Amino acid sequence: MIRSDIKRTVGIVSFSQDNTIIIATLTNKEIAVMKQPTSTQTGINKMERHFIPVVLLVLIAVIANLPGMLLLAKEQPKIQISKDESINLCPDPTFSNATNWHSPRGYKIAPSAGLNGNSALLVERTNPKSYTLLNREIEGLKRNTAYDFGVWVKGEKINLEMKGMDKRGGTVCIEFYEKDKHIGGGSYPLGVYGTQKWTLIKGKVTTPKEFDKATICFYLGKYTIGKAWFYSPYIRQDAPYWKVGLLCPVMNYAIKPGQQELIFSSFLYGLKADQFEGNIDIVRDGNIEQKLSAPIKDNRFEVLAKLKPGEYLLELSLVNKKDKKISLRKEVSIQVLDPVITPPKNSVFVDNRGRTWINGKKFLPIGLYTNQRSDGFKKWNHKWRTIDTENLKNSPFNCIMPYDGMSWQRESSELSGIDAQREIMDELNNNGIKVIFSVKDIRNTWDKWQGANGMNEVVTKVVETFRDHPALLAWYTNDEKGVEQLDLDKRKLIGKLDPFHPTWQVQCVYYRFNEYQGAADVFGVDPYPIVENAKDMKLVQKNMDLAMKAVGFNGEIALWAVPQIFPWSQHRDFEPLCWPTETQVRSMSLLMAIMGSKGFVMFAYPSLFKGKETNFEQHWPEYCNAAQALLDISPFILGDPIGPTLQIETIKGEVMAKAFTSDNGKTCVIITAIGPGQAEATIKFKGANKLKSKYDRSILNKNGSWTFKGEDIDSDVLFPIE
Repeated sequence: MIRSDIKRTVGIVSFSQDNTIIIATLTNKEIAVMKQPTSTQTGINKMERHFIPVVLLVLIAVIANLPGMLLLAKEQPKIQISKDESINLCPDPTFSNATNWHSPRGYKIAPSAGLNGNSALLVERTNPKSYTLLNREIEGLKRNTAYDFGVWVKGEKINLEMKGMDKRGGTVCIEFYEKDKHIGGGSYPLGVYGTQKWTLIKGKVTTPKEFDKATICFYLGKYTIGKAWFYSPYIRQDAPYWKVGLLCPVMNYAIKPGQQELIFSSFLYGLKADQFEGNIDIVRDGNIEQKLSAPIKDNRFEVLAKLKPGEYLLELSLVNKKDKKISLRKEVSIQVLDPVITPPKNSVFVDNRGRTWINGKKFLPIGLYTNQRSDGFKKWNHKWRTIDTENLKNSPFNCIMPYDGMSWQRESSELSGIDAQREIMDELNNNGIKVIFSVKDIRNTWDKWQGANGMNEVVTKVVETFRDHPALLAWYTNDEKGVEQLDLDKRKLIGKLDPFHPTWQVQCVYYRFNEYQGAADVFGVDPYPIVENAKDMKLVQKNMDLAMKAVGFNGEIALWAVPQIFPWSQHRDFEPLCWPTETQVRSMSLLMAIMGSKGFVMFAYPSLFKGKETNFEQHWPEYCNAAQALLDISPFILGDPIGPTLQIETIKGEVMAKAFTSDNGKTCVIITAIGPGQAEATIKFKGANKLKSKYDRSILNKNGSWTFKGEDIDSDVLFPIE
């Protein structure tokens, strides 16, 4: 279903290039589009047989509704694919044979319940705790290939009965397995909710490089009751596509002039990457200044380019190695700064090792998400309090990411609007606290602000208002939303308005990190593994690993991670109360550091004030201790020298460790136990006897090696002996 403001009924018939009859019925703010495929011979006969009555029917509808007529532009496919590739791969899409489906409880084939009296699949649930799924295996899917899929869904009184679950409603998903074990890479579009007429729920999915089984599932989300009918599902191969991003230099709109190493990510779907190379035309003021090419290896290609000050368009093309034909094209915009321009005193720069610099000094962001509009601050009228500033001032935290920065108000202040927001930023700056200013809601929620209207106008107003403030650290552009063109446009606009502060986005769907790059200078991940009886932090490890594969370069990554400091029970009714412990928060943060993070913004400060289950006096000191651990290692993970290589012999469980060397030549070693269960490892490195254990999980052996022992989620740091 395509939403519109149509209130009358109009019928439209057209014939597409592939001899498909398309009948579109517009009624009650809905457009239902049905495609009837035809063959060259029998299809023409059918068209001749039904053409006149169908057209007469449509003309009657049109004449009856002339005031509400609508012109529909003919849809043109981006890339024409062969008939074989456009075959519907969904098993039994007509639901015509009930024996094909082996329907579990709550599922049944409903004859004549679909569109035009055809069969449909009905799912009905009255008990929200009941959760059954109907999966059918899909045959014929190719590896590393893009597919479109969808199904028509009708809903009746579909309702979510449990707080904290997504409103999936009645929907469809595709999942992948290897050796009967579920793996990532599936697609889960949101579906029909409440009572709705036939609606087309559709999605896109790219198959993993390795899998041996794929399934399609029609279902009602967890803890959801109601009825959903499914009709005419489809799975069709999509056109090949190429996802490209400029990873280095990190700040695409603050590049220095001169010779620069340009490193691009390159993820190709539907084609074999080893058959292609990357070509780059470097265009400035409409003229091609350089033509470069590079082989694509491990999803990266890189070139050396001489760049003058100005704005550039990098025209990228995917070229077949054999016939030199161009298969796909992409564009990336950059800005090279004029060296005569003096950066402002509050300038922030992220270098090509992912490290943050403020006024020429290295800085490790150790922050907190805040939001005075949350329920926890209701009794304080959702205002920023003096005690909040005091809490931060007397802690190891040095920055915050306020969701509500655009509507900030301070207690005991008569100021409002921009004056109130700058007053709070003044106070924070005077107490050594930086601000990551959120513009992530300037897309739908904040389309009007302080006299500005529309995304571009509001973004411009916000950036021009706060870019000169000494408290500003970065701009927060995206919070767990899929990256669309408007996100890329927002990054470009901010980069041109304020090239002296980085942009930051956070993503949570780790198997789509490849697709979600490009919306900010700095990437972010927010894995939250701590629930009742949590024994491992494999989710943190998985997120960091896939982030490095998606946006890392030369063994480095520009990433600020988000450690968990909240109980899931605040967001999900079915979760028991379980606060992350100090050891768990410290260990998750240290694992993030081992795997490349150069910034840490914990989620979230408001959790400490939310509900009856909170205990600020207990948890605040614990999380401050975890933050102090990050502050202690900051000179080492920001150091210029490369740390010594570790020889790690794992005896039990899984252990990750890494050495870092500070600018003064001293070394520390960070060690983590991933869990679950006991972990033990012997670690050897040069100068081991000059260190000592901070958290008493490691013992120095007589032969100069260290033995680390931990359990479940655990960690230690070996620091230089003073």
